[in-house]
Amino acid sequence: MGSEMPAWVKLMKESPTLVMLDAEEVERLEATLGYLGSIRFPRVQRLLNHVSEGFLFLDGPDCSHVPGEIAKLGKFKDPLRKKLDEIRRIAWPSPYSIRFVVARRVQRSRPLSLSIFEMVPDGPSGGLNDDAQEDLAPRRLDNW
Repeated sequence: MGSEMPAWVKLMKESPTLVMLDAEEVERLEATLGYLGSIRFPRVQRLLNHVSEGFLFLDGPDCSHVPGEIAKLGKFKDPLRKKLDEIRRIAWPSPYSIRFVVARRVQRSRPLSLSIFEMVPDGPSGGLNDDAQEDLAPRRLDNW
């Protein structure tokens, strides 16, 4: 398999909705979170702190808490409010799909992008394409 995507990612589809927070908006949110951010807003804090070559995934339980944490942040009267509302909307739990919030930012000075990966419910095999089915199939161990 090497450097290919993990099998579970092949089961997911990235949302076309992408929310970009520029460095200034991230700083404003960090200031709003204050010193208690890691206690009162742990998931939002993890998203804002993300800086890496890789992605940060918030899984189902963490993802489902993001909308509530954003709601507790208070009201903003500018484009940031619309972006926060969009993050709440894409992270909102759904009984019909499995979602992961995905954060990307390579450098702190670059924008933070947030989107979701969502389980694809349709398809001939319940959303599993051939590659995903092969990756998830039990392996036969001939050497045992």
